[in-house]
Amino acid sequence: AGQWEQALALLQSLGGRERGVEADVISYNAVLSSVLARDDGGSLFNKLLAEMRQKGVQMDEITYNLAISTQAGDAEAAKRFLEELRGSGLEATVRTFNPLISACAESREWQEALGFLAEMDGSQIRPDTMTCNRLISVCDSWELALCLAAEEMKARHIAAD
Repeated sequence: AGQWEQALALLQSLGGRERGVEADVISYNAVLSSVLARDDGGSLFNKLLAEMRQKGVQMDEITYNLAISTQAGDAEAAKRFLEELRGSGLEATVRTFNPLISACAESREWQEALGFLAEMDGSQIRPDTMTCNRLISVCDSWELALCLAAEEMKARHIAAD
């Protein structure tokens, strides 16, 4: 069995209130993270997320970031998770925005990606090298990518990798 299968079996073996041991957000995040690496189109991930919600386990920033990561090519769905994160009183971080920008890259929405960069700046969230790499990948021309990369990296004192 793969690691994700072992993690899922362990989560299922926890039982519940009747056995005195319940899965919590940390347990679910560990399993969701291993399932995410499985790349099955997100069906098992979404099933576990629904189970988590049904059991009343509160999602945390890590859960939302993982959920956003499953939305490659669907920037609208990724944005819904961002709004849900904020609605729950949690703060977005660079680890939240990077997969959002990736979702924009997959759907070729460079203006939306730049909007997330501006939002990061307004929230004083410092982009990292991954942010810059993802922004470059969303650009529809090499000229735009080069200008964006140069400006952002210079403004933020970020070294290219």
